[in-house]
Amino acid sequence: MSVRVKRTGMKGLVAVLVIAGIAATMLLGGCGQTTVTLATTKAMSDSGLLASVLPAFEKQHNVEVTVVPEATCEEALAEGRYGRADVVLVCDPAAEQQFVTAGYGYQDVPVCYSRFIIAGPESDPAGVRGFDCPAKSSRMIAMKGATYVSRSDGSDVHRKEMGYWKKNGVGDPSGEVWYIKTGQGMVETLKVASEKQGYVLVDVETWEKNKDGLNLEKIVEGCTMLLNQYGLAVSTEEGSQKKAAGDLVWYLTGKAGQAKIDAYRKYGVQPFEANAEIQTHGTTRLAPDSSAPAGGMKM
Repeated sequence: MSVRVKRTGMKGLVAVLVIAGIAATMLLGGCGQTTVTLATTKAMSDSGLLASVLPAFEKQHNVEVTVVPEATCEEALAEGRYGRADVVLVCDPAAEQQFVTAGYGYQDVPVCYSRFIIAGPESDPAGVRGFDCPAKSSRMIAMKGATYVSRSDGSDVHRKEMGYWKKNGVGDPSGEVWYIKTGQGMVETLKVASEKQGYVLVDVETWEKNKDGLNLEKIVEGCTMLLNQYGLAVSTEEGSQKKAAGDLVWYLTGKAGQAKIDAYRKYGVQPFEANAEIQTHGTTRLAPDSSAPAGGMKM
């Protein structure tokens, strides 16, 4: 497996960094090997899940998967729309469905999900400890005028947060004295929330990695609205590696791939839970069978 990294500020320059330790792919390099390009988010690429799950697929199918990490789901989908990626793996179901409906891709299927929590000060000034709904808890935070710290950087996390404000009727809280916009990434935003003793939306993986250095506690968790669903789609663009791409989707949504996703651990927790509902291959969507888990999200 390789990761293609775009260097900003150096037009046209693309560096390919090969992940160390994945010797099986290197040994397979040679006659007849196919390369499949998978566009996803930087968060997914950095999580280490793909580096753990993909080598078995590459060895079995004599395929090298090149992962293209993008800052947002929108940018990852653009890679598929313009034929620069054979498969997209994103955490925006609505955008993925639009991608397929518009004819840019097919096989819009769930594969796994991660989780978010709302962290906050031990004193819990908004009184939302134990809530499981981010929309209701965010509304209470707004009503109490308690400090809330937002990335406000246009990221997928920021867009998810804004969806909660829209759903709870508060609307865009920008300009409110209690609402702090950092314009920075997750780790820096966590640090600001800790310093300001504010509430913050954060993914579980980043929380587990950084919580020991923060003056914050886990306050809100458990609601399905805090799930971060990842789905797969295959690009319809001419020239894409459709067969190998279909094989990759089949693997990730099948028994072997789903088991590897569930077995992955980082910082002592399971950051992703497999939840493929159907098995997919080629251009045909097949009903669930013994090789693909069914039944939706595991709670």
